[in-house]
Amino acid sequence: MLCDICKKKEAVIHIQEISANGKKVINLCNECAEKHPQSEKLFNIGDLKFSDVIENIKKISADLVKQQKDTIENSVVCPKCGWNLQKMNENNGLLGCAQCYEVFADMIEKAVSNIHRSRIHTGKRPKNVKHEVPEIKLEKLRKLEQELQDAINCEDYEQAAVLRDRIAVLKKSTKKGRAK
Repeated sequence: MLCDICKKKEAVIHIQEISANGKKVINLCNECAEKHPQSEKLFNIGDLKFSDVIENIKKISADLVKQQKDTIENSVVCPKCGWNLQKMNENNGLLGCAQCYEVFADMIEKAVSNIHRSRIHTGKRPKNVKHEVPEIKLEKLRKLEQELQDAINCEDYEQAAVLRDRIAVLKKSTKKGRAK
């Protein structure tokens, strides 16, 4: 459906007024909605102005987001120290006690995953550590399998063969590690 003003671009905003006088429909593209002053008759819907409608929609959605956030923050409380997410946020992410780590485990895991893109540390390790932690091998295996799938999707079969062989070696070393 084309914009009622410019008659060129696709309308993305559709306003409908149903009153005793009948039904009035206004279809606008983004550019026309931004350009035209709200005082024009086109933007007046009964006693409402278009800008008031948009502001009310923004306010209602912001209130809903805040209400959901408050509900989540106040619903999880540590039984030992009484801390909730709001108190943790006020203290820059610090927790109140050792039990908070268990109570807020899901949220902490999500935050760490968002920051580091993984739950498991895959960076440098001290030189005196002789073996890899099994979780690291599994993380590497998942990464290689994803790369293999991407190579297959791109029809890069030479790279896929290399990745397949690396996966086989990693799986073999993981099985040996479990047998010990």
